[in-house]
Amino acid sequence: TLTFNPTGTSTVYMGGIVGYTTQKRSATITNCTNAADIVNSCVGNNHNMGGIVGLNSAGNGHPLTITGTIGTDTNSGNILCKVGLSGTGGKSRNTVAGIIGSIGGGTSTSTYNVMATIENCTNSGKVQFGNITFGGRVDMAGICALNGSYSIGTKISGCVNKGTVVFDAVCASTSKEISFGGIIGTAQATALIIDCTNEAEILSNGASKSNYELGGIAGSSSGTGVEIINCVNKSAVTMSRASGGTTQIGGIIGYAYTYGAIRGCANYGTVTGYAKAQTGVGGIAGYARQKVAAGSTAYITHCYNEGEVHAKGTGALVGVGGAIGIPYGVESGAADFSELVNVGKIVYTATASDPGIGGLLGHDRNKASTTIK
Repeated sequence: TLTFNPTGTSTVYMGGIVGYTTQKRSATITNCTNAADIVNSCVGNNHNMGGIVGLNSAGNGHPLTITGTIGTDTNSGNILCKVGLSGTGGKSRNTVAGIIGSIGGGTSTSTYNVMATIENCTNSGKVQFGNITFGGRVDMAGICALNGSYSIGTKISGCVNKGTVVFDAVCASTSKEISFGGIIGTAQATALIIDCTNEAEILSNGASKSNYELGGIAGSSSGTGVEIINCVNKSAVTMSRASGGTTQIGGIIGYAYTYGAIRGCANYGTVTGYAKAQTGVGGIAGYARQKVAAGSTAYITHCYNEGEVHAKGTGALVGVGGAIGIPYGVESGAADFSELVNVGKIVYTATASDPGIGGLLGHDRNKASTTIK
């Protein structure tokens, strides 16, 4: 077991193979495996933990490449973060994942174009953030927790997550995001997630004032260069209790705040969300915000949902859909929701003042051009 439990406040980079890959240096990690548990109980901010690498900031044409072997566990160790509150805990961002914590998410990478490729990696270790009270943001995933805003051209391909991703902490901060998924927690800037599969439950047991974003493949996205292609979720995405903020939950992605394309994906897992203010629950996407330039189009197409979609709790502005819970767009671009199929049962037991429930789309709030066919 790799354990970090110091006295005092500290920023930490923890990895089973490498803690921190530095700027202006290429790094290649091939067929390396980690079986050790990694535990961080530090009080501090901006912690990055991964079964293979904690943080990657290699940029300017010097990429990080992590290559695994199909059918072999790249990481089988459990990753547990128990970061407590510090003086600036509300401003912190903590990343926890089975393979790599953060790509281009560190504050020291602001002048670099961080590059990474993660291919054919499998995680079977449990990824957990919990048993504490903390402040700030959290990104979690079976493969990569955060593809940060300083990254370019990140590619995650052929990866499989078999480890449960669990959030069961108490967040003391308001209006912070808790984003987690089977493959990636948060995808910013440009990223291609292709041919990946999640086979383990994505579960929130936490009590928080924060906004929750849960997805079988991705928790959230915020970049028009983000594409999720030919990915499959086979397990449940579950929120077991209501949050103090908004909640977006989907079989593929929880909150597609900004995205380029989600194509050829399938969900077979049950999706369960608790209603609160602005809650989206969908078999493919919980909340899809089209935010592209005039003349451009954001795509969620050729996707299939077989999983049941459940909405519980109380709230306002709730959308529950077999494909998309809440589609929303205010910009001048367009949204294309073509070739979507839902055969999953929709179970609505929530009490909401403004619900929208549909076989494909729940509460359609798009103000821009929308295509459904």
